[in-house]
Amino acid sequence: MHDRVDALDGIRTLAVVLVLLFHLGTPGFTGGYLGVDVFFVLSGFLITTLLLRDIIAQGRIDLPRFWARRMARLMPAALTLFIVVGLWSLVAAPAFRRPGLGADTLWSLLYVGNWHFITTSSYFVFDGTTSPLVHLWSLGVEEQFYVIWPVLLQGVALLLAGMSAGRHARRDRSGARDRSATAVMITGGVLGLVSFVLLAQTYVAAGPDRAYMGTDTKVFEPLVGAVFAAATLRPRVGALVTRYAHELMVAGLGGLALAVAVLGTAAGPHPAYYFGGALLTCVATVALVAGAAKASVDHGLGQVFAAPGIAYLGRISYGIYLWHWPWALWLLPHGQFDAATALLVGAMTVATAAVSYHLVELPLRTGRFRVARPAKILSTGVAGVATVTVLPVLLGATPWFAGVRLPLATAGENVPARILLVGDSVPLQLYGAFAEAGEKRGITVINGAHGGCSASGLVTVNPDGSAFNPLIPRIPGAPDGPICAGVAAGQEADVAADRPDLVLWWSRYEYADFLGPDGKPVRAGEPGYRELQVRALDEAVDRLSAGGATVVAIRPEPTGEQTAARCAPDRRTEPTGECGAFLFRLRYEDQARQQWIDILEAKAAADQRLRVVRVDDLFCRTGGNPCDDRLPLAENGTFAAPTEDQARPDGSHFAPQVRSQVATEVLRRAIASAAAPVAKG
Repeated sequence: MHDRVDALDGIRTLAVVLVLLFHLGTPGFTGGYLGVDVFFVLSGFLITTLLLRDIIAQGRIDLPRFWARRMARLMPAALTLFIVVGLWSLVAAPAFRRPGLGADTLWSLLYVGNWHFITTSSYFVFDGTTSPLVHLWSLGVEEQFYVIWPVLLQGVALLLAGMSAGRHARRDRSGARDRSATAVMITGGVLGLVSFVLLAQTYVAAGPDRAYMGTDTKVFEPLVGAVFAAATLRPRVGALVTRYAHELMVAGLGGLALAVAVLGTAAGPHPAYYFGGALLTCVATVALVAGAAKASVDHGLGQVFAAPGIAYLGRISYGIYLWHWPWALWLLPHGQFDAATALLVGAMTVATAAVSYHLVELPLRTGRFRVARPAKILSTGVAGVATVTVLPVLLGATPWFAGVRLPLATAGENVPARILLVGDSVPLQLYGAFAEAGEKRGITVINGAHGGCSASGLVTVNPDGSAFNPLIPRIPGAPDGPICAGVAAGQEADVAADRPDLVLWWSRYEYADFLGPDGKPVRAGEPGYRELQVRALDEAVDRLSAGGATVVAIRPEPTGEQTAARCAPDRRTEPTGECGAFLFRLRYEDQARQQWIDILEAKAAADQRLRVVRVDDLFCRTGGNPCDDRLPLAENGTFAAPTEDQARPDGSHFAPQVRSQVATEVLRRAIASAAAPVAKG
């Protein structure tokens, strides 16, 4: 058994290395996110094996003991992480990163963080407001599985015990084992099939983040491991796995390598992932796991995965997963990845995980706390949750429970059935709120926004012509080259497929620097820049209204106070660091925004397909640039929040407590503008 555990630890190493390479943006590993799928399958396999042993041996599962052991295994390292992140928020974090940390902490420690992050962020877009805890969504899925699955198996055990009453089941141990295995296979198979179908349906209906992070849409992955764990209890299946263990490992590793190669894009999972790719990845993983559990460690892949160094990394893989993303944000805050810095992130991650394992995790599992009663462990965990939830609030994080109110609808409006959202990371971040607001009115909101890109279809670049913000993922299907290549084609496809009645355009990158027709950068103020903007706007309106939709463009808003803080006067001559080149323009070159507003309004006056709506009065208490976007935002107290908080913590993106209300009102104004009669003069 020791050898088998070592080999399975080696698979943990493979999984966490894939995730690390993915999050570091390593070339060739856009499919590295599949490491999370490997973790899910492995967890389902191992936990179900342990639970079935209890059922077969004792006829029941000691649920309090099981849950207490899980908390003792996971909570100490998690508490350490949250305390460190909270202290970082106090002493080192830029102010714009602090809002929402209290909510992130609470939801993550309650192991329901996936549902929180679905509505507050995008897992595959990193735009400067990304939480250092967003990667913990996967622990939420896993722990929710650990709560529900043992209860279902307990029900199976009780049912089998009732069916066996009056029989001579005690002398038929193998029969009890087979009945338990069959019952678990049926239960897991049915639930897994439902979850797998939901994955594709949810992807189509609600988008990739909801499909990727939802418990209901991901639970089939640990269930694949669970079903195979039950199957291997059948003597014939177990014998076949033992006989062909090495072949299973080879096939599984090959299948996983193929999945990593073809199911990743720079913008996240390939659409095929949601329509069978995830299941095939799980099948490949379960072959690898089952083979590793039975393979000899004296030769072949079994020997490789059980090698001391590889197995050790697997034993500390939980800590590696916890710490890798905070280290990436701390050391790579602007997304300028390079090999040397990526190696530094990896080294610091492994070192921190090793310290956590030997000084925090291992002592609590093998020392005097090991025999603590389940009630004591559970109560300690609750106290820990309370402590680290309060800490970020004390350190200045925005209260996550601040309430706000805005009217939802105006009677008698001509409400569109489908709205397509286009623009940059601001509407992208608000997509969940837009979708919720639309659902209340019977409207389907479709996401076509993409961080760092102009909705006009122009390719945004840095002043030197290099790709703008290489951390932002590339448009799916776009050719190699600068970020945002392919926006126009993507919009054409969205309009053709979804036939929206209204297109809501919200973006600031229309006054960035662009690639000109000759492939050279064209900077704001240079000859030909305005002509390029006008031509791109004409083409975009043609493209977005091709199906008869009205295009409603949000009048570009002034930047917020935190942009002023990040771009202090002493940085005017050096647009670097926290004040990147585009933020520098937003702060100090407002004439570029004003010129784009003039172009928009002139186009709207001449073309009834385009309307322009102003919304900055919702979150700017004053005029000028930057504007005062502290809360509450209006004299009537529309936004009920402490005055020291800000609607846009980084100067651009909205704080969690105002997103729903901002989206609701913006949607209302856009619909009203589209329905208003065209002025004739």
